[in-house]
Amino acid sequence: MNYAVVVPLILMTSSPTMIDDRLMLGTVIVRLGTTRIEALAPLRAAGYVIPSEKADLVFILERDPHGGKTVARIGSIKFVDGIAREIRRPWLPTWGWETTPKDIAVGDAFYGVVKSLRELGYERCTIGATEMHDPEGESRNVIIDCGRYAIEFSVIRSNRFVGADTVDVEEVLR
Repeated sequence: MNYAVVVPLILMTSSPTMIDDRLMLGTVIVRLGTTRIEALAPLRAAGYVIPSEKADLVFILERDPHGGKTVARIGSIKFVDGIAREIRRPWLPTWGWETTPKDIAVGDAFYGVVKSLRELGYERCTIGATEMHDPEGESRNVIIDCGRYAIEFSVIRSNRFVGADTVDVEEVLR
C-alpha cells in the first residue's frame, strides 16, 4: 500500500506564537512554568536518571534496561528561580562520541539553508512534513516553503536495497 501523510506545522514569523507549553521527555510530559519538584518527580518516578536536581540546568538521562548504565540524554530542563523556563529534547545522538561525520554534515546543511533563507529575505514561510510508505521503503520529508523558493529535507529508507538509505537537503526555486 502506498500512502502519503501531510502534516502542516507552523508559520515562521519574526514574532512566533507559543503553540503549547509542554514537551515530551521520554515517556513523561514536562510543562513550562512548573516548579522543580512538579517537573522532576514524574521523571524520577518513570525511572530516568537526574544527576543533579539542584542545578539551574538539569539533564535527564535514560538507563540501558539490560545493563543499568546510563546510555542517553533524553532532554534537559532549565530552571530560573525554581521554575521550568526552558525544556530541550534532542533528536540526534545525545553524546559527542556518537556523533558521526554524517550528523555534522546534516547539521551544517540545516544551518546553511536556514541562513540562506534569511539572507535572501525570506521571513514568512510555511513548514510542512510528508511521509510516504510502500513495500519497498519509506520517505520522510520536511519542506520549508517560501513561495517560489523552498528547502526540502528528505530521509529515504529502502527495504529493497541494503545500504541505499539516503539523507538529502536541497534548495528549490520554482
